[in-house]
Amino acid sequence: MKYKTRTDLALEVRESFPEDDVEIKGVILTEDIDKKNKIRVSTVVIKDEAGSRAMERPIGTYITIEAPELNNSSDDYHRSVSHYIAKNLKKLTGKLYRDEILVVGLGNREVTPDALGPQVVDNLFVTRHLIREFGDEFKEKNHLGNVSAI
Repeated sequence: MKYKTRTDLALEVRESFPEDDVEIKGVILTEDIDKKNKIRVSTVVIKDEAGSRAMERPIGTYITIEAPELNNSSDDYHRSVSHYIAKNLKKLTGKLYRDEILVVGLGNREVTPDALGPQVVDNLFVTRHLIREFGDEFKEKNHLGNVSAI
């Protein structure tokens, strides 16, 4: 019986192809490497059905941020990583700031590897209640998005 590796990361699927520089129809891979901070941002864009079949993933954009020094680094390093996360979230969300956004913090805050979702929600600036209370003029004046979280 032949076994197949299963991974959630589109980047790992892309890297599993036997030839390093093989072109996969319908898939674009880009990398941004910050050598100073040792941060790598890899973006896999699955553009069409051919790419979806080859990658065994739905059409979409998949971003992996590798920050190997995250556990034992300074606040400056954490700011650099946060910058890359924010920059890529802005690319993904486009003009969503005009819409309502619901952030779902999935995970178990009591289990370290699974605690990211709840920690993100704990640190969000949730604005839905403010906009309901003070209206759209308040939202526009303060350049706020309409963010809810659970």
